Amino acid sequence: MSSIGFATNYDESTSSNFNIVIDILPEDSINLLATSAVRPNFIEALKAYPKNDVFAFTHGDADSFYDNNDTVAYSIDDNLFANRKVFIFACHTANILGKEAANTNCVYWGYTGPLAALEDDELSKGIFAKIMTDVLANFYMQNTEQEVSKYLEKIQKMCAAGTKKLDDLYKENPNYNPIPAYKALNHIWSRLRVYFKSEHKILIHPDADSQDII
Repeated sequence: MSSIGFATNYDESTSSNFNIVIDILPEDSINLLATSAVRPNFIEALKAYPKNDVFAFTHGDADSFYDNNDTVAYSIDDNLFANRKVFIFACHTANILGKEAANTNCVYWGYTGPLAALEDDELSKGIFAKIMTDVLANFYMQNTEQEVSKYLEKIQKMCAAGTKKLDDLYKENPNYNPIPAYKALNHIWSRLRVYFKSEHKILIHPDADSQDII
């Protein structure tokens, strides 16, 4: 099944994410990118394709995330994620939006607390592209709590491998500053929350931050 993809590109953080995402979009996804990533287009796509899963890369708040005009693209009032699997790479949305969506039979992959942008510099871009390629290809294929939990472990292992690669890059390039990339790799798995069809079923990696980060 094809997905609806949504990626903004209007400031430093969203641009960094966008530069990763633009090269790894699934071949069959219906994509709203940059200036096309605006609320009217997104809502129209959700209504036109009610069975399609969703992924998005943008800024967010606890109860909404934003479009390329920095206005609300989707909020808890829209209620159009029912019966879908969604992956939202945006700050805070797991705290309220994810919980509400989960009560409509949605499997919601989202983040608690602030979320560091993906790093798109020449040295580390490939690390993040590899991880997100895997996520976009696989998040919607996890159909049980056990499968989700197993895939959360895989994401953590991919990020750990990325951290090791950053160590090597720093040794080879002493002027390279890997700290932002280390932070982003940690956030990808440790602040990820999966609400599995109910706000009472919150799946996280066993070593992740144990509480929501406001």
